[in-house]
Amino acid sequence: MDALTEKAQSLFDSPADTPTQDQEVQASQVVEEASNNRVGDLDLEGSAAAFRKRFEDNDYWQEMAAPCLSCAICTHVCPTCYCFTITDEIENLRGERLRSWDSCMFYQYTLEASGHNPRPSKLNRYRNRVGHKFSYMPEKYDGLIGCCGCGRCIRSCPVSMDIRQIVGRLKENAFESE
Repeated sequence: MDALTEKAQSLFDSPADTPTQDQEVQASQVVEEASNNRVGDLDLEGSAAAFRKRFEDNDYWQEMAAPCLSCAICTHVCPTCYCFTITDEIENLRGERLRSWDSCMFYQYTLEASGHNPRPSKLNRYRNRVGHKFSYMPEKYDGLIGCCGCGRCIRSCPVSMDIRQIVGRLKENAFESE
């Protein structure tokens, strides 16, 4: 690796192998501050089963998704979201296949070439997003949820939707009929 400036070269010339006392104190302060800014603990015991029970409860999902603007900022700031689309770009006789970041919260994301959309409404798309993070992933990956609890989605949402409340309410009345 080559340094592009004199300042960078001075850093290469004198690498610090061990942190100083001040650096260790600063690092511990950053860790403490980050842990204080966590979204909090959420009891997820049984959330996958509750999701399955509530999957067809359109009244619940309509209420939960109603404030959503479908702006997809939640998916764009989420470190665990990875939806993408593939497009073919053609110019003259050359073609290129591109993979681009996308969002499951957009209407066009699941729109098929036939014109059919399996998730035509905001309710369907929001239910799929919550299900992916708190039901499908835990079932597939041995209990590992698709949410790291950073709270970026909550802080960035223009209407202040809180995924913790939505997931927390999944279990309310989900098992009454048993």
